[in-house]
Amino acid sequence: MNLIVTCPRHFEADAAEEVGALFERFGMEPPGISVTGMPGILTVETGEDPVRVAGAVAGVISDEPWSVRYSQRIIPIHREVSGDIAGIVGGVRGIMHMLGEGHTYRITVEKRDSKLSSGEIISEVAGIIPNRVSLKDPDRVVLVEILGSRAGVSVVRPDDVVSVERRKRMLSEED
Repeated sequence: MNLIVTCPRHFEADAAEEVGALFERFGMEPPGISVTGMPGILTVETGEDPVRVAGAVAGVISDEPWSVRYSQRIIPIHREVSGDIAGIVGGVRGIMHMLGEGHTYRITVEKRDSKLSSGEIISEVAGIIPNRVSLKDPDRVVLVEILGSRAGVSVVRPDDVVSVERRKRMLSEED
């Protein structure tokens, strides 16, 4: 899993088709797209850089906002791990180098079909990161996306997670 794509409930097939069409438009190899069984959640497996893919989608929204109808958020994932505390901490440890020495950070946890405590996840992950925390204006976001027994972790800039509606709203405010 390199990307998580959210969509409205019951529109998973439409969103999967849209994601495939976007990859084709970008001239990228067709991705593996899986409907997770969780309402409104798709996972995408691609050899492409997930942040680059999310940025390309953001560019399409800027140029043709009406062309992205079903995808709501495009979330880059750098590493897939088991959805338990040890897997998550190990996964973050493996990508910590993406957090520059002087970068501030925030940890964001999204849980789906998991009983883990967000507070415990944040505490354990923060315990291995020496950088300074900034909740309001971080340089990077350490993302923990839990999908049942598996999870995805990433270190991204705050605007690397593409919220389609937010971007469309910003475009309409600029007009």
